[in-house]
Amino acid sequence: PHMTVAENITMAPVLLGKKTKAEAAEMAKELLNRVGLLEKSNEYPKRLSGGQKQRLAIVRALAMEPDVMLFDEPTSALDPEMVGEVLNVIKNLVKDGMTTVIVTHEMGFAREVSDRVLFMDGGIIAEKGTPEELFGSPQNPRTKEFLGKVLYKYSRAELSRAKLGSNSEISKEAASTIYRRVALRLEIVLWKSSR
Repeated sequence: PHMTVAENITMAPVLLGKKTKAEAAEMAKELLNRVGLLEKSNEYPKRLSGGQKQRLAIVRALAMEPDVMLFDEPTSALDPEMVGEVLNVIKNLVKDGMTTVIVTHEMGFAREVSDRVLFMDGGIIAEKGTPEELFGSPQNPRTKEFLGKVLYKYSRAELSRAKLGSNSEISKEAASTIYRRVALRLEIVLWKSSR
């Protein structure tokens, strides 16, 4: 709480001898710019929103130049309005080739960014596959049951409010809303590999 955003980012790389102060400061600017927080570099973390704090935590991890980023429910403590900020940062990391493992309840996000999805029930992998396989035609009875309940429950209300196109298909925006609003009790683990 006594260090600015920039100081929070540069401390570990400097203390561990990975970067000089000047190199760490330059890297902090680049990373903050990448996540849209450059103007907050001299602020104190207590003055940031929840989404900004989460993006700062991601930047702090990136400052250590990891090979893999691990996210455990990165949006669970955020207000719904801030979820998109954090998901966009993670989406861009994945797009840029960062190997990423994510535990999330954000079904639309899971479907959109992952190469591979693992559906877990009771701590055991019930099914794994590509997003198309797992969401489009699940094979495990538990996965089918779960997705059927979750997608049916949330899609009925959303579908009734969705604007239908001329060919009676749901708009992409409406479909995205359906998936964003799904809250799961089980875990979906995403794996995005740059290899």
